[in-house]
Amino acid sequence: VQYIHPTAVGRFCTTSLQEKDQEEVKRKEETAGKQAAAELLLDKLLQQDTQGWFSEFVEGLRRSGSKHVAEDLCPTETTPPADSSPYRELLRIVAPDLTQNMIPGDLLPYLSCLRQEDKEQIRQAQTTSGNIRAADVLLENIVRCGPEWPRDLCQALKETGDVKSLEMLLVIFAVIFRPRER
Repeated sequence: VQYIHPTAVGRFCTTSLQEKDQEEVKRKEETAGKQAAAELLLDKLLQQDTQGWFSEFVEGLRRSGSKHVAEDLCPTETTPPADSSPYRELLRIVAPDLTQNMIPGDLLPYLSCLRQEDKEQIRQAQTTSGNIRAADVLLENIVRCGPEWPRDLCQALKETGDVKSLEMLLVIFAVIFRPRER
């Protein structure tokens, strides 16, 4: 987080953040520090119904001087393999804990990014093998939904009241903001 300037990033998220939200992030950074401001910025972005918030956020990182973090999130130099997204890697690491609380069938109505076939596969796994296996299938499928899947999953968890899983997913976002040793 020390390499991210939440206030500066927020200034570039003009489609996704209202001016009052940008001001709130600025005050948080001034009073509570960058970590708290980065968490608030992410929370504000996740609350938006704006298409393209993630792309705008990554562009904000680039334009505000956090190019290495933006590159980690969305590489431009080369086309990475499908599974190399930092979200996917971290999701794979925390999946065993994340799936313990998830009730996949409850999330499905809020995950319009999933294909009908994916939803049927998740329901089948839940019926035959239980929630944990169905949650594994859900996570395997949702990462294929494109760059908006993190927001969609967070929103679904929020809608269903799965605060514990939502908090764990938000920790993933916080970890992403820690720069890798170079």
